Amino acid sequence: IAAILFLYATPWSSASDKIFLREAHSYRIPAKTLAWIRESTPQDAFILAIRASTLHLYTGRFSISEVPAADVESFRYALLKNGVTHILVAPSRLMVLGGKNFQDMMMLWNHTDQWIPVWHGTFEKVYENAAEGTLLYRVIPDAKYHAAYELCQSADVDFGRRDWAAGIEKLKRALVLYPPFPGALNRYGMALLASNGDHKSAEMKFLEAVRLCPTFSLAMLNLSRMYRQAGSPRLAQKYLEQAQQTIRQGPSWSGDRQTIMKCLELNHVR
Repeated sequence: IAAILFLYATPWSSASDKIFLREAHSYRIPAKTLAWIRESTPQDAFILAIRASTLHLYTGRFSISEVPAADVESFRYALLKNGVTHILVAPSRLMVLGGKNFQDMMMLWNHTDQWIPVWHGTFEKVYENAAEGTLLYRVIPDAKYHAAYELCQSADVDFGRRDWAAGIEKLKRALVLYPPFPGALNRYGMALLASNGDHKSAEMKFLEAVRLCPTFSLAMLNLSRMYRQAGSPRLAQKYLEQAQQTIRQGPSWSGDRQTIMKCLELNHVR
């Protein structure tokens, strides 16, 4: 029954998407985990779970299977924006045979267990069941990060219109609200280079972004480009190699991984 509910109760099961699913192996419901969620989470908990319909059926908690996210920062923002309070990471043997929406969902879940541990202080592990292979995390609310991310989104619109001054002003406000924001710092450095070629100030922004997030491949790539333009080939090569290494290790902190890979001419990287 749970498998049938999952197939037909999800918002992606439209005929136009031509989505087909099958079980690669028999699916075992994590009964103890679901019982703990039913007994120990607030009635108004809103849980991100790959089997949202099954979770709702067994716990009474509302759940979704996907949020729009391409990197760590957008993942956190999407959770906060959508009011997600918890994330259930559990084994799944679903095989996607077609349909872009389900492919996007599976890509999200392939990355979720990598995104959660890298940003300390944003997710709290509240339950683990090794026998069932499950982990439940609480999403720690952060209104300042939420607002800062939306300022960055607005700055991106300004930069698309080449209104550098307006975009930079919004990034300044974002960094006042949430200073340890690698994505905002990287945007700031890029805007400085694009607007007035201030290499020194841009360098400081990129380096601070990398200090905050040592796996921030896009900021490393920007440092490499900046140093090459400034006639510092050794530094350019250093950060290019670091960017190549970090993009091989997993999904991006901020910025679309496929785009970064193309910039690095590493389309073969998995």
